[in-house]
Parts: sequence; structure tokens; C-alpha cells
Amino acid sequence: MSARTVRWCSALALVVLVVAPQADGQSRATPPLAFAPPDGSSEPLSSAAPSKKDQATDARPALLATTVTVASIHLREVIPWDGACAPRSTGPRRIDWLLRDRTNWQSATMDDQTLSAVLSTCERFSAQRIEVISGYRSSKMNEMLRKKGRHVAQRSQHPMATAVDFRLVEVEMEPVFRALERGHNGGVGRYRDDAFVHVDSGPRRRWRGE
Repeated sequence: MSARTVRWCSALALVVLVVAPQADGQSRATPPLAFAPPDGSSEPLSSAAPSKKDQATDARPALLATTVTVASIHLREVIPWDGACAPRSTGPRRIDWLLRDRTNWQSATMDDQTLSAVLSTCERFSAQRIEVISGYRSSKMNEMLRKKGRHVAQRSQHPMATAVDFRLVEVEMEPVFRALERGHNGGVGRYRDDAFVHVDSGPRRRWRGE
């Protein structure tokens, strides 16, 4: 057999090998792509498209809790607060402890309506920090302040743990007072000299102090 004949037979055999798998109407399946995970682990990540269920899950927005900083100017303590009111069975809340009487450190469960008014006002003005002047006050401390002429009512809401005196850092006091004056169904007062606002869950009333 001549060399030319050998070369022709070899070329014919190669063509048969390439075409043969498709002769019966079947095609070779293309293997799915796989990508190595970025952390270098050996588990490949499939390139298959996510299911409709996965797409719906990914599309849901994340729910972020509003968290602000609350500082007690007399106790010089600061805590982050997301407005959560934990069930009483779980023990004392951090916000109740921060708003305790500054003379004897006695704390009380603060009224949720009052706390909600403080937090919603903070959110309204996009404030990041609340400074608390007074939260819960014992009857003894309240009477002491009243006798010193500190514009403290004899029947103050503070000993009932239903009042908070506060200000929002980097927010003017007057707009805060007006917002609470219009929207809060309780007591709202403004104290210009000390630059703070009083809010409580007692009877609806309004006043402006020096």
C-alpha cells in the first residue's frame, strides 16, 4: 500500500470518529459551567439560574431597626436604643435604668406612651442622639427640686414614671416643642433657659417655661 493511500485512510478514519456520535440523532450535552467560590473552598457554585422562590426572597427589603443614642446628662451614661419595650418578664429594661432617679439610683418602669413620643420625635427630625435631663424622679427628689424653685410641679408626672425631659442634639428646641404640641395627646412643656422639652402621658396640657 502506498504512502498516499495510508494518508487518505487516516483522514477518512478521523472524519468517522467526529461524525459518529451524532449519527444516531443524539448530540453531546454541554456540561454546566461551574465557578470556584471566592473563599477558595472546594465546593463549586452552580451557574444554574435561581428559582422563582429564591428570586422572591432576594427581592425582599431588609428591615432595619431605628437605633439612636440616649445620654443621661446627670448620670453621664450613654446607651444605644432602638425603642424596643421588652416584656416585663425579661427583667429591667436598659432605658428604664438609664432614666432612674439620679440621687438614689431608684428606677421604675417608664410609661411606653411617653417613650414612644420621645422616639417618634427623634425619628421625625432624623436626630441621632437624645440627651435626657430627667426621667423618673422619686417623690423626695421631686419635692427637693420644687422647694429650690426649679419650676417643678407638686403633682409632677416624673414620680409616676410617665414623664421625660429631653432635647435632641443638633435640633432646635422650638420645632421639637411645636411638633409635640400639635401631635402628642398628653402634657408638653418647653423650658427655654435650659433648652429642653417636657413630655408626659398625663392629661392634655401645654405650657412654656423659662
